[in-house]
Amino acid sequence: MAESFVCPRYPGDLRLSTSACASMWQEGRTALAWGRRFRCRGCALGAAHAGGAVALPAAPPERECLRCGAAARRLIRRQICLSCYNRERELLTGHYRRGQPPAGLFITRLQVLVAGMSAPVEVSVASPIEALRLVARRLPGRGLFAVSPVERPLWAAPCLPIPGS
Repeated sequence: MAESFVCPRYPGDLRLSTSACASMWQEGRTALAWGRRFRCRGCALGAAHAGGAVALPAAPPERECLRCGAAARRLIRRQICLSCYNRERELLTGHYRRGQPPAGLFITRLQVLVAGMSAPVEVSVASPIEALRLVARRLPGRGLFAVSPVERPLWAAPCLPIPGS
């Protein structure tokens, strides 16, 4: 019987055999962002099961939202999709279209330590993952080491408390 394991990239504790993982990784190598094997793209575990080496891309694809990861035809500031931009605008204005206060999104300033640079790069983002993806897109081919918060957030909705204050 083939050895099985729980795949960390799929929700619901998906149990796979090593051969199934290897074939899914092979399909995922060329999968598009909306493809069913996209989660397998760039997986080091799948590459190990297939006997290959994974080459991580230097930067995220140019047509992918850095905040939600969705494939988008149009990116605002070459960073976020229209939906994420609308949520950000609601946060800045303090209300939804119908006048209710927004919840669930928090924009803060983060610092990313980049290889070959003396000072960290500061970015305004919603999550540390978005910060890493943004810096990887702006500075392709550089190593990214750490993400740390700046002293106070850049902005927050008036209805949400600011952490640390």
